Amino acid sequence: MKRIGLVLVLSITISSIFLNAWAAPQVGGPCKTLGSITHIGGVSYTCQQVGKNKIYALPKKVSAPASTSEQAKAAPIELVRTKAFSALNPKVCSTNHSNIELTYQIAPDYSPDGAKKQKELFDSIANCYNNFFGRKIGVSIYLFTQNDLSLLESMKDTSGSALFDSAQINWARSQMDHISATGSGNGVRFAGSAAWSVSHQNAWSILINSTYGPSADAHVAAHEFVHILQTFARRQGFAVPSEDSLSLPDGLPDWYWEGTAELFSFATISQNIADFNSYMDVAKSEAKNSPSINHIMDESVLIQRMQAIVSPTNQDDIGMAYALGKMICEYFLGTYGYDKYLALIHATGVHQNFSDALMATVGKNQDQLFKDSAPYILSQWKKANF
Repeated sequence: MKRIGLVLVLSITISSIFLNAWAAPQVGGPCKTLGSITHIGGVSYTCQQVGKNKIYALPKKVSAPASTSEQAKAAPIELVRTKAFSALNPKVCSTNHSNIELTYQIAPDYSPDGAKKQKELFDSIANCYNNFFGRKIGVSIYLFTQNDLSLLESMKDTSGSALFDSAQINWARSQMDHISATGSGNGVRFAGSAAWSVSHQNAWSILINSTYGPSADAHVAAHEFVHILQTFARRQGFAVPSEDSLSLPDGLPDWYWEGTAELFSFATISQNIADFNSYMDVAKSEAKNSPSINHIMDESVLIQRMQAIVSPTNQDDIGMAYALGKMICEYFLGTYGYDKYLALIHATGVHQNFSDALMATVGKNQDQLFKDSAPYILSQWKKANF
């Protein structure tokens, strides 16, 4: 998370972050029982005999089939979500986190059970992204409650200086002030922030939990860990010591920053494609206070909104950076795959300009990516039940 008082927190209680070793059915892939139905990307497919093989395909309709050009347009849209989910293969999380040393500072009033579960979550997340780091790194995780502002303010680093700067303190204060027993209205139950510290050469994550029925939150933990990847890559190439705090690393668009963290966290905590569908289809709820939420009805308007979330200037655009950003990122992951996505993250530490990083990775600049992804994003935006 990057802005004081503008941190978006979702209350999603999930017992485990592990990906099951589950092989998703694929369109055109093999099946066993003729007539059996599976759902892929929200579309129903049946097991049919095609030549000598049994494969999953769209049900045959009595009406005239779509033209070849229409089928060519529809197929990529139907497959993007499935491919995006499958791209984060269980093998990604099958290693151990030998490159990542996790240390914890836990406030006395933090729930022991909540702390235990939070450690389990971070162990799982670190396993998923261990290979991203080409060397050993440290990740300091601070577990606080809404009552621990004074403790956070009093913490010192090894040189005796304040461990957290004014931006971090102000962000924590704003989140602690909003924590409520119900989490309803403007209240929250769980908040987090994370980044790579240039001056300390390690990663940090601050997690603030409510003492009102505390629980570990897999989505927030995973979201914040992805920000560590992003800032690590960016600041290894463009180190700005003053950016140890909550500010967005200079030059990275908001849609990419928050969209990547949302997409990877949702894919990681999803047990199957149905779960992933459910998480991704809450896109508008992440921008529920945005005046433009229901105005995206055609590709031209959609692309205008994409341009606005490169560098948001108001609350409307900030909300949209989450809602639309994760869908742009989903299109990228489903189209180019996991290796290319990690290559893009690394490229942001080589190229100051984000469009240059995109161009170096997939031969497209940001405007071209917006145009290419618009048909898919518009299709999802229109069909989701908000």
